[in-house]
Amino acid sequence: MNDLTQTLRSKIERYLERLTASVKHNDTSNVGKLLADYYYWKTAEDYAESKKDLALNALVEAGFYDEAALAKEKAGDYPITMSKGFIFTATITNPVRRLDTNLLQQVMEKSRYKVPLATSRMWLEDCKKPTKPQIRKHITEKIA
Repeated sequence: MNDLTQTLRSKIERYLERLTASVKHNDTSNVGKLLADYYYWKTAEDYAESKKDLALNALVEAGFYDEAALAKEKAGDYPITMSKGFIFTATITNPVRRLDTNLLQQVMEKSRYKVPLATSRMWLEDCKKPTKPQIRKHITEKIA
C-alpha cells in the first residue's frame, strides 16, 4: 500500500503494531507475555488520553470548539469544524432523567393518601434492584 492511499488511522495502527513487536520484556512466561501486551496497550491508552485532552484544549483555546454553547443545543448531530482532511462533529443526547426519591416521598406524604415518609422510604428501598458491579482494571510494572 502506498502512502497516498493509506489513511492516517491505518498509518498510526501500523506504527503501533510495529512498535509493540519491537518492545522486549524480561518475563517470557505465557502470563508474562500476555501481561506485557496488556501493560503496553494500557500505557499507550493512558498516554493517548492525555494527548487527546491537550489537543481538545488547543481546539477550545483556538476558538474552534465551545462545549458550553453546544450544550444548549437540542439532541442531534452537529458539525463543529472541518479542515482539508478532517471533520469534527458532536452528538448531543437527551439529558438523563433521574427519579428524585426525596421529592417523590414528599409528594406521597402530601397526597390524599398521606403516605408517611418512613413507609415511602421503605417501599422505595424495597423496589431497588441490584445492578452489575463496575470492574476497574489496573496494571503496574514491577521494577526490579
